[in-house]
Amino acid sequence: MIYTETTIAKGLWTYCAPLIIILGTIGNTLSLIVLTRKNMRKITSSIYLSVLAVVDTTVLYTGLLRHWIRHIYDIDIRSITPGGCKFHLFFIYFSVHHSAWILVAVTFERLVAVYIPHKARIYCSSFIAFITVCLISFVLLFINLHFFWTSGIKINDLGIPECDIVGNRYKNFDMYTWPLIDACIASFIPFIIMFTSNVLIIIKVRKLTSTNESKMTSMTAMLLTVNFVFIICTSPIVLYYNFKTTWYPDDEESTIAKADLHDAICNLFVYTNNSINFLLYCLSGPKFRRELRRMLWRKGNQIDPQSNIQNQTDVETAPAQ
Repeated sequence: MIYTETTIAKGLWTYCAPLIIILGTIGNTLSLIVLTRKNMRKITSSIYLSVLAVVDTTVLYTGLLRHWIRHIYDIDIRSITPGGCKFHLFFIYFSVHHSAWILVAVTFERLVAVYIPHKARIYCSSFIAFITVCLISFVLLFINLHFFWTSGIKINDLGIPECDIVGNRYKNFDMYTWPLIDACIASFIPFIIMFTSNVLIIIKVRKLTSTNESKMTSMTAMLLTVNFVFIICTSPIVLYYNFKTTWYPDDEESTIAKADLHDAICNLFVYTNNSINFLLYCLSGPKFRRELRRMLWRKGNQIDPQSNIQNQTDVETAPAQ
């Protein structure tokens, strides 16, 4: 018997996944181009967001594309070869973790810029951003290296090769330790840091605005928007994985069908977060929109004087953003 939930879940993976991949590819590419333009590079947050565009695209092609191929062609690219199994598991976890922690880094940078603007030129420099990105990459690389010796191809009960943790010595690690580590790195800790930082930034900006000392800058508005969308899009899957056994306690086919639908919706929410930052930048970032217009509509070498003046103003105030 084929349940309605199973049909809906397959339809979501089949039709929504390619749309998200296309949207994310175009959006992240445009974001990277705009954020690496001369005027945008002078704002250090653009460094983090440029890396985020690359990492988010990697997440879409290592994670979501695999799900789409699996549901369309019934082929799991992760389970074709032992080497592919190891590399795919490593890259998908590494890129998902990297995406979350790049947002943490840029959030903390904005927090520093808002609360101690007189120190922003020291603590929010391009050099600090580069070192931070390298440090995050190194730490996450070390955390996820275990896949190269804990994972491999094994034959399941149906006689089908599948990519999984191999060896009884890693069984407890796979069932209990790693899910907790993954949840903390990908969701819990970034969620807490970003939520707390956003609240503190909003409080500070509102306080300064009420005293006419400052106003929310373009980059800070963009950051808050991206952060809150991250929280909204990742919250469902955090709740699902933590309460899955409570909500779906048995192995009945109807229960499994409901769990599969829930899983599809939650995962697509997460991948949507990796694909829509360009739209969020356009909606919440006046400077980003100006730079995008200049890139798309500038004829030859002619520069809009008014836009250029505004860009100079933005750059001068960048450390205090």
